[in-house]
Amino acid sequence: MNKYLTLSASALLLSGLVLMTGCSSSSDGGTTPPTVATVPANATVIDDNNAEPMVASIATSLNAFDQALAVQTTPVMGLSAALDIVKPLIKNSSKNSGIDLANGVAYSEGGACTDGGTFSVTGDETDDGTNYSDTFTATFSNCIEFDFTIDGTISGTFTENYSTGGYTDNVTGSLSITIVSGTETIKVSFTGINFQESGNNFDGTYTTSQATFALVIEVNGTTQFAYLAELTAPVVESSGGEFSCPESGTIKITGGNDTTAEGIYNGDGTTNPPGTMTIKANGAVVNPSAPCYN
Repeated sequence: MNKYLTLSASALLLSGLVLMTGCSSSSDGGTTPPTVATVPANATVIDDNNAEPMVASIATSLNAFDQALAVQTTPVMGLSAALDIVKPLIKNSSKNSGIDLANGVAYSEGGACTDGGTFSVTGDETDDGTNYSDTFTATFSNCIEFDFTIDGTISGTFTENYSTGGYTDNVTGSLSITIVSGTETIKVSFTGINFQESGNNFDGTYTTSQATFALVIEVNGTTQFAYLAELTAPVVESSGGEFSCPESGTIKITGGNDTTAEGIYNGDGTTNPPGTMTIKANGAVVNPSAPCYN
């Protein structure tokens, strides 16, 4: 049975690393130097018991927004899913501005979000029907979309080839998503985001070269989990498919008191489908063949 961090029997777990299946990032858009991610204050101390669930929460959010995980129905939202929420607002801004996207032009748009709050986006976008590119800076203030409240500022570049499915995404900045689940108000904050990925939307392949951020999860104003997430080796998925496991890559989580957890893809998907991970806690292997949490 997959093990996931659970806030409570009814809670929504918001955790994260990168964009959903085929969403990604690559260059360094934006004019403001990005905040460097550091270990959060009051970071969670990692031990043999919680190392695997913490890696599972990060690995799963590399490319999925799953509605039913573990014993309970526990949606998992990663940075990937969070970016998928704000991405349409960014792309639609230029399309609503009346600019000629085929030739490309700078734009500056903003306004009210669907259910309250505001957003603003400035950038430079081109779209000739085959190739799409947008370099942007977007700011969200108490912006409510799809029952999520969005705050923060992100910059980056999105590119896509509609014919081949190829894409590159890059995002830097900070973003928080808040949602009410039952009696609990859950807020997940990504700070010091540095995300770079390229891949193909048609076949589900990708290489995540950078995925660094500080993560803090609060429930009713109280910090539940806090740690620094990063890649010490790029995550590479070259076979594609919904249940495929990356062939290589290493996820590192740093918590309180310099404690660490690592998830290392074993690259054994052909001999042990769909593949496994090695889980380490503070340098020692605690599970050499954990499920490929993706």
